[in-house]
Amino acid sequence: MDINIYKEKLDKLPLWVRDYLESMQAGEYNLEICEKYGLETIQEIRKYLDLVNKIFFKELLLVSLFSEIKNAFGFDDDRAREMAIDIAGIKFLAVKDWLDKDVDKYIEDLGGNPDYYQKYVVEHDQALDEENEYFAKRFPEEVEDDEDDLLSEENIKDTELKIKDVFADKIVDLLTWEDDYVIAQVNDILVSLLDRENDQVFKNELLNIFLENKRIITEKVFVLDGKDTLGTVGNWIKDFIAQRGSVKFDVVVLSDFVNNSKNGRILSEEEKKMVSEILITYRNLKFSPDILLENNFEVIPLENNGTESPLQTGLRSDAVTAVPKVNEIVDFGKQIK
Repeated sequence: MDINIYKEKLDKLPLWVRDYLESMQAGEYNLEICEKYGLETIQEIRKYLDLVNKIFFKELLLVSLFSEIKNAFGFDDDRAREMAIDIAGIKFLAVKDWLDKDVDKYIEDLGGNPDYYQKYVVEHDQALDEENEYFAKRFPEEVEDDEDDLLSEENIKDTELKIKDVFADKIVDLLTWEDDYVIAQVNDILVSLLDRENDQVFKNELLNIFLENKRIITEKVFVLDGKDTLGTVGNWIKDFIAQRGSVKFDVVVLSDFVNNSKNGRILSEEEKKMVSEILITYRNLKFSPDILLENNFEVIPLENNGTESPLQTGLRSDAVTAVPKVNEIVDFGKQIK
């Protein structure tokens, strides 16, 4: 399924249903099921996600799950039945009101015990509460205090720490945030922090944190200083500096790097977009505040936000075109949000 089509369908879901499909915990459950049933190839994972997504989107009836599993994976009746019970209990019991189906009865008809899966419903509900609380604390733009309060003398150090935390670990999430208002709020705070007279300390600290960001954004082998390493946020910035220098660059230089450099030319289009946005953020940060006027006072670019790399979407959708094995997805899946 094309990622844009997937997002269109996702937008039509009630928000509470969407939470059960896209949460971090939902990703963990997907990993658990794929590992238990030995789904390791791209094709197998895609088939599994297609089944789950189609039922969430009401394009496939729950009663068809058993036969669809048999056809998709070639399992015998017992194995297919066991998997259908697990998927129904782990993925669909929590959204049975949305599906308008008796999920409990479906599990019982297949020989399972729906009471056993209530622990997943409780765990998922608790995880969603924790995720919401987590994001409220991690993203300064979601704090209800206004900008003046965040930048007051008593709060400014705490605000700086929150911004540093974003650049250390959450910048990828912010770049893919679907609400432009969220990014605009962070930019407003950033601009105020970076525009303080004779204060380069915070900016330099932020740049150093950004350069050490270990969030993986590309999955192919990445070469830095002649050695194979990981395609992290920080390593992409370092590679760009090594090849193009630490000078202000324009879109021509950026395009040449992501399309023609050794590391860049092997990327998917989605990965190139993510790398480009990381490098634009680096440029805007490094050359702030002088560059801000020509960039509409954006440090973090608003344009093209909402585009996710395959590693980000991971097992939260069917866009896993670049993920080789489940055990590798486990490592990357921990970094989602």
